[in-house]
Amino acid sequence: MFRPSNGTWYIHGLGAIQFGQAGDVPMPGDYTGQGQVQLAVFRPSNGTWYIRGVGTIPYGQCGDLPVSFTHANRQIPAVFRPSNGTWYIRGVEVSQFGQAGDIPLPGRFPDPRVPGPEQLAVYRPSTGTWFIQGVEQFTWGQPGDVPLVGNFGDGHPIAIFRPTYGMWLIWTGTVYGHVYGMSGDIPV
Repeated sequence: MFRPSNGTWYIHGLGAIQFGQAGDVPMPGDYTGQGQVQLAVFRPSNGTWYIRGVGTIPYGQCGDLPVSFTHANRQIPAVFRPSNGTWYIRGVEVSQFGQAGDIPLPGRFPDPRVPGPEQLAVYRPSTGTWFIQGVEQFTWGQPGDVPLVGNFGDGHPIAIFRPTYGMWLIWTGTVYGHVYGMSGDIPV
């Protein structure tokens, strides 16, 4: 968890690590391609990525949503510009996929364990609908939920964090719930 009020990361089993400041967006990932996750934040106020142990990368502008995109076995900074539904992926491509109000969520669908390029995906919070490039759209979620993409065990690529309860809901064909966090936390 990243607590935006104090710029501190709380990592289950490791404790608290201070990296970031109020207003930063947490964006952890393997930015070196060496199999280690680095703590990273995107600072919307200046459009800059801060990656612990790597440095700073200016990439984005006011109003952009940061997206960590996997390419060539490492994370690279990317942004989704909700004003025009366009993805800007540093050193890779510019693609239009989504609309204003969508939440960008690239990933490997349907199974994150399978190597290959990530697909563009967006979650539309107004309807709880997921749109994934090359996959039929589907609805799962409710207002206030925070959608996530990753490997949530056994190749399950999507989850929702319900901040009002600190509840993680993992789509496994059915739904598996787990409480970890508290109201106001940002899941990563």
